[in-house]
Amino acid sequence: MKHVLVASALTVAILFGASGCAREAPSGEGDEAPEALTTTPVPPEEPADLAAEAGQDAPSNEAAGSGATPAETQPLPGELLPMSDDRPLTERDIDRLTNWELTLARDEIFARHGRVFQNAHIRRHFEEMTWYAPDKDYDDANLSVLERENADYILKYQKFAFEAPATNP
Repeated sequence: MKHVLVASALTVAILFGASGCAREAPSGEGDEAPEALTTTPVPPEEPADLAAEAGQDAPSNEAAGSGATPAETQPLPGELLPMSDDRPLTERDIDRLTNWELTLARDEIFARHGRVFQNAHIRRHFEEMTWYAPDKDYDDANLSVLERENADYILKYQKFAFEAPATNP
């Protein structure tokens, strides 16, 4: 995409800048030399999703040479979206899930922290997970910013795709 934008910018510069079509500068502005158009090559980027599908490690944002890689949580048994506490979710992560699965995927973000669920279907689902530990003192404040953003993203997707989140299977 970046290559297309650079090519488009060059096309515009060639058509309007090199064709002799120039706007007349207001008085006092035409004394300076025009700035040269410079382009910087943009290396192609491979999205993390595509790298993961290809069995490759996604590029790290860590400083070069540090040898450090972002810590990723090991998936828990039965998780639908184990990466939802490690990185921002994308449409590609969730578009394969049903409305009910999206509800469970969203609630697993909260379940990891021990939220007690009032909905019997959701409560039963998480009670079957060996890692789920209900906490009567649960507080949404214990969620990371990333977890809150991912939960909101799933909810917005559900409202867009299904009009409302599913409350039962």
